[in-house]
Amino acid sequence: MELVKVLEEKANVRAIAKSNKQITFDTDGAQIEKDVLFFRRALAGKTGIQQLLKPQDVEKDGVRNIDSARLTGGTAFLVTGILISTASSRAVLKDESDISAQTFAVGSTARNPVFYNNELSIKVANKEKMKAVLRHMSPELAGDDKAVDMAYEVSPFIIAPNQTILPELNIFNAPCADTEDLVIEVAFVGYKITENHA
Repeated sequence: MELVKVLEEKANVRAIAKSNKQITFDTDGAQIEKDVLFFRRALAGKTGIQQLLKPQDVEKDGVRNIDSARLTGGTAFLVTGILISTASSRAVLKDESDISAQTFAVGSTARNPVFYNNELSIKVANKEKMKAVLRHMSPELAGDDKAVDMAYEVSPFIIAPNQTILPELNIFNAPCADTEDLVIEVAFVGYKITENHA
């Protein structure tokens, strides 16, 4: 029965991808797999609207698996959920390499509950796909044994190849003292759709 469910899921993802005019490759033969796109940003001393992913941000292990704020040609992603995690540091992180060494916790009860009053906006190709207060995106932790199962469900949306992804966080109050740091991780949970070159 599990195989039937997986095949049905993939058929549904193909149908959604096929209806998207921005995806120009053949989705009937595309490879479809569950996947997670993520990016992390240190926020020491930041207030106001902060761009969490920028076109100059190259893919970097432990920091982001999205290159230049867009997917490559021949790759699309169907977002079905968003997962917010944070990590606290007792010192300001001087280098992005330090981000991957942090310990992240999911949900607004973790570490810095006041931080979860801030507002996240996700734009793809300059169209806002969602906007919510972080606290409203907090998962129910009970009974979830995998972090991706805790993702806040969103109305599914497609990130087509080469479309710019612009996540912004409106920070109303500084998330930490000047001598500390807080890192946010935003993870898109869903399905990677890859053109089949075979």
